[in-house]
Amino acid sequence: MEVRLLDQGQDTTQVDAYWMRCAPHTTRHAEPHTSGARETLTLISGTLEAGPEGETLPLSAGDSLTFDADRHHLYRTGDTWATLLVSVIYHEEPAS
Repeated sequence: MEVRLLDQGQDTTQVDAYWMRCAPHTTRHAEPHTSGARETLTLISGTLEAGPEGETLPLSAGDSLTFDADRHHLYRTGDTWATLLVSVIYHEEPAS
């Protein structure tokens, strides 16, 4: 699996963008992001199963998925390569 950081947000709310390319028959288990983080992925090519562990969904090219990323999640390919764009939106803590 190849993961490339495209942009690491410096603003409030922080948004990071990644490009991912996954080989066939690959599973990537991802650690939770910070509390309240949301992840959105758009599949550019191939097929992919993704989402929180135990609640993954199958995706085809052109599909998008948004989920709570503050828990364990995964990306799993089948017989083909998959290319996707991923954004992670970090929860903004209210000022005290």
